[in-house]
Amino acid sequence: MSGIFSGIGLVSGINFVEVVDQLISLQRRPILVLDARVQVFQAQESALSTLEANLLTLTTSVQQLSLESTFNAFNVSNSDTASLSLTASDDVVPADYQFQAIRKAETHQVRSQGFADADQQTIGTGTITIASGGRLHQTTLLDALNVGNGVQRGNIQITDRSGATA
Repeated sequence: MSGIFSGIGLVSGINFVEVVDQLISLQRRPILVLDARVQVFQAQESALSTLEANLLTLTTSVQQLSLESTFNAFNVSNSDTASLSLTASDDVVPADYQFQAIRKAETHQVRSQGFADADQQTIGTGTITIASGGRLHQTTLLDALNVGNGVQRGNIQITDRSGATA
């Protein structure tokens, strides 16, 4: 005899195809359990790869924070180089500085005959008036500049021909 020909036995009435399918499914159950575990491990592996990539990015950022040069570098940006030019140096106080042009400069030229002595030169007759002005919308106290540190106070000294100083 050469095998099973039909699903139901002639004499016994047993459905052999169904019995064989159930036996095969019982034998495949451990394989299905292992396939499910493989899928869980693959999901965990993917999650660990993502975590590793994120940690690599974080590690690079932390390494930048450990460098002294990260905190010693000053950046300067200027939106209108025609109105104001900027440079950064090592002795600048770290802060955000904002400058507002009150009005654009006009072309004006005055010539002088020069000065013989920069410290003792007289400037002739007349008066020099130093006054506040401009058209700022709000007043700004000197104490509010430099992130609340203020500015170093000083004075202007003018000496006339007679030697009187004011």
